[in-house]
Amino acid sequence: MLKIVATHLSQAHLSFSLVAEKKYIIGRKQGDIIFPNDPSISQCHAELIVKHAPGNLTEPLLVPVLDIKSVDNGAKIYAGEENIQRKVAVSHLETVSLGVGYKFALGSPKNEFRIDYTPFIAVSSGIGNTLGQGDRDKISKLGGHYIDSWNESATHLLMTEINLTVKVVCALLSAKPIVTPAYISDLLLCLMEACDQSKRLELPHTNLYLPLVNVHDMETNSKISPSTFFPDPERRKLFAGKTFLFSTKRHLRSLESAIIAGAGVAKLIEEATQANIVDGNHIIVGGDLDIDKAKKNRTAKIIVEIYVSNNKRFVDDEELGMAALYKSIAKFCNPDAARVVKARP
Repeated sequence: MLKIVATHLSQAHLSFSLVAEKKYIIGRKQGDIIFPNDPSISQCHAELIVKHAPGNLTEPLLVPVLDIKSVDNGAKIYAGEENIQRKVAVSHLETVSLGVGYKFALGSPKNEFRIDYTPFIAVSSGIGNTLGQGDRDKISKLGGHYIDSWNESATHLLMTEINLTVKVVCALLSAKPIVTPAYISDLLLCLMEACDQSKRLELPHTNLYLPLVNVHDMETNSKISPSTFFPDPERRKLFAGKTFLFSTKRHLRSLESAIIAGAGVAKLIEEATQANIVDGNHIIVGGDLDIDKAKKNRTAKIIVEIYVSNNKRFVDDEELGMAALYKSIAKFCNPDAARVVKARP
C-alpha cells in the first residue's frame, strides 16, 4: 500500500494513504488533499495517481509507482530522489513517475513528501480458484499482491473457514493475520475515504475478520478458541535451534515453509550426523512407512538407528500445527515426550 508522508517537522502529522488508479487532486480550495491556508499551493495544484499494473499482482517485486502531474500553470512542483535542493521542477501539464523512497515538494519546501510503501501480499487457503476476480482487483487497488504459496514475504492469509492447513501453521508461526476476503473490501473502502485531514485514519482491525474456526484439540477433541488464531509474535521463534529431519524431499518441501516460519531448519535425514542426533535438537518427522523409505539410504539408516537407541520417538506432521497453536514444543514436536493419543470424535 502506497502512502505519502510529510518530511518537514511542521507537517510531521501529515500522511495520506493512496489507492491505485484513483485520481487525487491537490489544491488550496478544492480537491481530495487540501492545504487551505497555504498561499504556495494553487487552487488546483496537482494530480496524483498510483499506478499498479494488473500484471504486477502476482509479482511482489513489482511495486506501485506514483504519477504526479502539474495542473496549474503557476504551480510549483519539485520531484526527485535527493534533498529538496536537488529536486527538478515539474513543468505545467508534465507527468513524472516516482518510485518508493522518492520525494516531491508542492509549492513551499515545507510541503515535502516521501513516498512510502507497506507490502500487502495475500495468500489463500481453502479458497483456491474461488477467490474471485473482484477480490483480486481490490488487492491490486491496494497496491498489493496475491501469490499461491506461503513464503516469508506474505502478510495476510485469506480463508472462509479455518482448518489446520500448512498455510495456517505458516501464518501462525509468522504472526500474520488470518482474515476473510471481506477484510480486503473494508480496507479498500477505508483507504478510499482516507484523505480527510480532520480525521485520524483508523484501519479495520484484522482480528474482527477472523474466519470461522473448525480446529479441534488432539487430546480432548474440544474446539480451539478463535482467539488462539490471532497473530502472536511469541510464535516466531518457536522452533529456533531445532532441526526437523525428513525421509524424502517431497515430505520436506511440504512442511519446510512452516518450519522456516518458526525459525527452525528442515533437512533430509541423511544430511544429519551422529553428533546431531546426540545433541537432542534434531527431530525426525514421519510415520513408519516414511522411516522405512529412509532406511534404504545407508547413512539415513544409521541416523534412524541412533535416534531410536536414544529413546526418541518420531513426530507426526500434525504436531507442528498443535505446537504452533499452543506456542510450545513441550508436548508436541518433542521426541522425548510421550506421543499424544488422539481423542475420538
